[in-house]
Amino acid sequence: MPHDWSIEGLFKPQTRPAFVGAESMPRFRPELREFDLVNAWWLSNAAHAAYFDEAGTRREIAKAGWRLLEYYLHGGTEGYVAEGEGLAVLAFRGTQHDDWDDVKADLRFPLVPFSEGTRAHTGFREALDQVWAGVAPRLAALEAKGVPVWFTGHSLGAALAVCGAARRA
Repeated sequence: MPHDWSIEGLFKPQTRPAFVGAESMPRFRPELREFDLVNAWWLSNAAHAAYFDEAGTRREIAKAGWRLLEYYLHGGTEGYVAEGEGLAVLAFRGTQHDDWDDVKADLRFPLVPFSEGTRAHTGFREALDQVWAGVAPRLAALEAKGVPVWFTGHSLGAALAVCGAARRA
């Protein structure tokens, strides 16, 4: 599939499918703890799938053989938890240029207390707080079953993924 460098293609990733060619890719290897290009491919597609609405996310991650466990949309924070093939993924959508909640989150950059003596970007912490009460118990249940959870996102979503992983550490 050719790249779409149009404004629509760049700013509306949900107009292009995720997991294209998944059937011919090597499978995700959840046991790895170091960088792996194959796992990066799967996680970048998982981040792409976060740009879709709930039905679209469900459809896109099914291509990976995963099932949607939970979909989050609160304020400008959008993401999901999926499970499949011995792993779970928490993925967040990045900044939508036409979503004022996202723009405000990006612009609220003063650092505030985060966890155990750390500080974080105000907007990122507040955006994560919008969904964390629902996310945390889901992650705890998966981890209690021994399912490794991978965190991913693009742009604002990457910041939320990092903050979420720090809260689970």
